[in-house]
Amino acid sequence: MVGVRIFNFNLDVKYPGLVDLHNYSYKHLNLFTNDPYHPSKVSHYGKIQLVRKILELDEAFGKALNEGAFDETNPKDPEGPCLRPDKKKILLNDMSLPWGGLFKQNGDISRKEHNQHRWGDCFDISRLKGGEDALYWYWLKTEGKKIVGNMYDEGKVLHFYI
Repeated sequence: MVGVRIFNFNLDVKYPGLVDLHNYSYKHLNLFTNDPYHPSKVSHYGKIQLVRKILELDEAFGKALNEGAFDETNPKDPEGPCLRPDKKKILLNDMSLPWGGLFKQNGDISRKEHNQHRWGDCFDISRLKGGEDALYWYWLKTEGKKIVGNMYDEGKVLHFYI
């Protein structure tokens, strides 16, 4: 909850039903924060249905990693070869704020690409930094969409939503 002081008393403000992803345990997710575009961990709130999908995605990614899904070129992937993402994790960012509403990034609150992030029913995954990540990206676009339900590719970011 976020406390807001109004007329000499505190009012707790939070969009109903949003939970903090930091309260859950996962092995293969990195809650991507502390860069100029994602400066705070306060943006990892979502509906419980979304959090369950994220936990399922984490488990499936770990299983695929252990089974060697990222070890060699996938002939179906037009982007080419991939290095195994050892010690790499899914870079998850931009779910929702605890109180809902629009994100304010770089002083701009009207960013169209984050309009859907106000209700706790979507999140973004960023591409890995450094090295080839084609198989990782291919896996997320195919298996991630099966797990979460809906996804569109924004280039450097995959946007998932329920």
